[in-house]
Amino acid sequence: MSGNRIVRTYITIFLVLIAIPILFILFLLNNMYANTLISISAEERQLSLANISTSIGNEMRQRRLAAINVAVDLDILRVANQWNDASEGLARYMLAAELRTRLNQPILLINEYEAIAFYFRDSNNVYTFGESAPVLAEHAAYAPWHAAALRNPGRLITYSAIHYDGGRMAMSFAIHPGALIPNNDVEVIYFRFLVNFIRDYNLDAGNTIIADSAGYVIYSSLDYQTGEHLRDFPQILAASGMPSSVQTIDGEQVLVTTANIRSTNWRIIHIDHYSQILDQVAGITVYGYLAGSAFLLLFVMFSLLFYKKIVKPSTMLELQAMQYQITPHFIINTMNSIKIMAMISRQSNIEKMTEAFMRLLSAVLGKKGTQSSVAEEIENIKHYIHIMKVRFGDKFDVEYDIDPEILDLTILSFLLQPVVENSIIHGFNEIDFGCMIYIKGYRKKDRLFLEIRDNGTGMTEEKAKKVLSQNQENGKGFLSMGVYNVNRRIRLNYGRSYGLNIKIEPNDHTCVIFELPAIES
Repeated sequence: MSGNRIVRTYITIFLVLIAIPILFILFLLNNMYANTLISISAEERQLSLANISTSIGNEMRQRRLAAINVAVDLDILRVANQWNDASEGLARYMLAAELRTRLNQPILLINEYEAIAFYFRDSNNVYTFGESAPVLAEHAAYAPWHAAALRNPGRLITYSAIHYDGGRMAMSFAIHPGALIPNNDVEVIYFRFLVNFIRDYNLDAGNTIIADSAGYVIYSSLDYQTGEHLRDFPQILAASGMPSSVQTIDGEQVLVTTANIRSTNWRIIHIDHYSQILDQVAGITVYGYLAGSAFLLLFVMFSLLFYKKIVKPSTMLELQAMQYQITPHFIINTMNSIKIMAMISRQSNIEKMTEAFMRLLSAVLGKKGTQSSVAEEIENIKHYIHIMKVRFGDKFDVEYDIDPEILDLTILSFLLQPVVENSIIHGFNEIDFGCMIYIKGYRKKDRLFLEIRDNGTGMTEEKAKKVLSQNQENGKGFLSMGVYNVNRRIRLNYGRSYGLNIKIEPNDHTCVIFELPAIES
């Protein structure tokens, strides 16, 4: 084989075994980081909206209580009726002063309101309390809250629209006291208060909508107008019933997060643009691909120069040997570079994921021989578990019960990983949370026992026998080594008196027991 052909072969192997896998790993890490960032943003926004909704609910509950206290105070209603019946002069002035005194009682929390007005039946008289209240008298008979209060005697009506008054945002309550006292001529009591929560929680600076229980927009910092219904905006309406969801609005992906205000049944809806959330991902992606590409380019240049100087047509075996030495070393060094980049960018999740993957690669590719200690095997399993938990989140957890006396015993490398993978991929396939894997190790005389137990969906006795007797591996695992091959490895190395045993426990839980010789290191 000519030197040029050897170089071409080497480049092909390099691309297939190193370049493409590394670029694919960078792509996966980027997607994992983006998805994690979106998930964290959704959780943080949900927590923020939950706190805001609780505070708004408490504020609205306090204001409603103050309004109801006024409406059910018989002394206030009595004095108000006397004021309406009195003629202009000292008597009315004295009654107005008495009514003002009663409204100023601390228990009524009147300081929560900027204006209160009493409207009387068959009379043009209006008693006003507050600086801006006189303006209300001109429009009361035509106001929607006035008619709604008359239709619902004794019920506090919330005039939901958050309207602007002189540059300030305010809301209104109205109530028809009904026949709480004989000959009551108070037709409607009107309350208006400034909305502090819009300012206090900086809602006007974000992409926020507040809709009432019927779905009408009562506040929006976006282009949606007060009084419009959410059904006119199907993407927002579809998301309003879920804590968070991803929607496409005007061709752009957005994260829509919602929270319910229980005391009013209002709904706070906040919109975050994907592009804003993922701004930092774009920079990391560019630097990651540039760094990876630079490493690959430098490696190719070095390899070509090196091989052109030493390779001859008769040295193919030497070339293959060198390839198998360089490939693991380069992969581990490149993963270490990605880890350093993550540390510099303070991306701890990527750093930890890369470190676990790097240590696992070191164990698989860099280890000489096929033997390892129990301690090394458990450590490799922990790295593998970390990688799988990044993939599956908190769906499962692992508990270890390893006798310290067995940690130095020698076993075949990577015996436990295929069984653990089988529990995660197949045993927990139909379970969303609460999954557990228990790994136990102990010694009985001259034998070492390792147990892997899970609380997954389990299998039948017939299925267990089939798993041990037939090779059903589909080649998709980390080592592409199924339970059948693990059992076969044990028997080929130690004899047929050793191997795996699958035990079906109550509740269909599965326990795989490794029976191995206790070999001192």
